[in-house]
Amino acid sequence: GKATATQGVSAIVDFFGNMTVSRSDQTYDIINGQAKVKTARSGSDTINVDGSRSVNTYTEPNGTVRRSEDGVVTYTYGEKDSKGADGKVKKLKGVLVSASATAGVSIMDDGFGNVNINTSNQTYAIINGQAKVKTVSSGSEVFNLDGSHSVASFTDAGGTVKNAQDSVITYNYWGEKDADGKEIGMDSDGDGKLEFSDTNQRRSGRLGSAINTQAGVTILNDGFDNLSVSTSRQTFEIVNGQAKVSTVSSGNEVVNLDGSHSVGSYTGADGKVVQSQDSVVKYTYGKKFGKKGMLIKAENTQQGVTIVDDGFGNVSISKAKQEYKIIYGQAKVEKAITESEVQSMDGSHSIKEGSQASIVTYEYGIPTEQHPLRNKSTSS
Repeated sequence: GKATATQGVSAIVDFFGNMTVSRSDQTYDIINGQAKVKTARSGSDTINVDGSRSVNTYTEPNGTVRRSEDGVVTYTYGEKDSKGADGKVKKLKGVLVSASATAGVSIMDDGFGNVNINTSNQTYAIINGQAKVKTVSSGSEVFNLDGSHSVASFTDAGGTVKNAQDSVITYNYWGEKDADGKEIGMDSDGDGKLEFSDTNQRRSGRLGSAINTQAGVTILNDGFDNLSVSTSRQTFEIVNGQAKVSTVSSGNEVVNLDGSHSVGSYTGADGKVVQSQDSVVKYTYGKKFGKKGMLIKAENTQQGVTIVDDGFGNVSISKAKQEYKIIYGQAKVEKAITESEVQSMDGSHSIKEGSQASIVTYEYGIPTEQHPLRNKSTSS
């Protein structure tokens, strides 16, 4: 016999009128008289009220054609039973033994011809006969109409090669076993002691931790060979069996054609040392019934500091911090606050008296049936 499936399609429209259309289909094998999923294909398209939308293809300035691709997971099952060293027969025929995936590629046009290409891929672990996502790698490329675009790598003035890289998140599950069939313990509370699965919260197969094992790095060329390198890292907490983002740290460095570049620190004429540092945003989730797992707060706990040397020892120090409000379970920037100071080789420098930070304030509309959502921003 055989089993066939028609493609499933679902459409979701959010409060703001943005629509996501998801599609999926499967193929099957018949094993031991049962239909087993052989492949599962999934993809989605997006149409937003601001004019941004998914597109099927994009041609790079060099003529390379990029295409969107659905992700495909392929499942493999045991073909026959096996006998162990103890003489016992181990039932393997028809049992899921592995799962592998091809990368999904989505292409977004912002409505003005600026394009973002996102690539995502997964690996899987088989736990208790189920395929569990083990790693997720994701990366993005940018191609803008002004000529700015992503690059794979560059060599800085010191001869060091810096490469763009995907962000990788690794998921660990209670009851996960190594190649020898021994359970892998986890230090879930950071006390240095390994814990193992039980019949309660650490039940076998449940998600135990999520770790950003590789930071995401993107390199943007502005079209004139001035480079901006962005690095992002995340930490997670497990809430209701799901990995929730706990913190996001992001940093930026610049390497410009005129010789100006980021530096790690600067010592002023007064001997005071200023260090560059990543911006860190902390997310807090509800703990009580009714709001458990819901995002209730986002706080910029560490401001971002960037120090740029113009190549002649004159230094510009920029400090940036954001304030957030939670709207419909999402963290929205309410205020963006930036300060800057200058320290020059000729002794000229910024003074705090009379200076003030730049503040951009964002306001968000509330969608209704009669009026679409309208957002705006003001600056001071």
